[in-house]
Amino acid sequence: MNKSDPNYELELIKRIQKESDGLAIKKLCKIYQPMINTVKRKYYLRLYDEQDWEQEAMIVCYQSALDFSTKRGRFGSYFKRCLNNHAISILRKQLSAKRIINNNSVSWEKILFDGSNMVQEPKSIDFNLPTSASYEEWLAELSDLELASLLINLGKVDEEYVKTSLGVTSKTISRARFRAFQKIRKSILE
Repeated sequence: MNKSDPNYELELIKRIQKESDGLAIKKLCKIYQPMINTVKRKYYLRLYDEQDWEQEAMIVCYQSALDFSTKRGRFGSYFKRCLNNHAISILRKQLSAKRIINNNSVSWEKILFDGSNMVQEPKSIDFNLPTSASYEEWLAELSDLELASLLINLGKVDEEYVKTSLGVTSKTISRARFRAFQKIRKSILE
């Protein structure tokens, strides 16, 4: 059969509908490659290369072939409309408000390649080291169990010794450690 023959196209569509024939999908896409290229040139989809476009076109071709009925007219016009709608949906998703920061981003490699000064390193770093008075304030806020759990975490005291001397479980020590870290974090951030 001739590839330009409408019966050949309908035969491919029937094979896709009945058997999900991958070879028939490829042949159908090959017939409509000029139309696919036209749609591809019409829309710029960020980070889409030739293979991405081919894959999307094959997926849409497959869906269009499954949904196609001769009552809808010609397959070519139906496939083109479906591919256009699919490209618009992808474009709409890329341009949504929550993805706008991704669209405006620039790769680190591009910045290095261009040699631009978009990123500036800080000239100096100001570390505010806690003073001994800060340490005393932290320690005053901790209970004996919380202090013991910190000492266990630092490797200064054995956990078994704390459990037997205070009569607590590992879970209690773990909770106390969490509370201690929360108190220290809170006093550092204030």
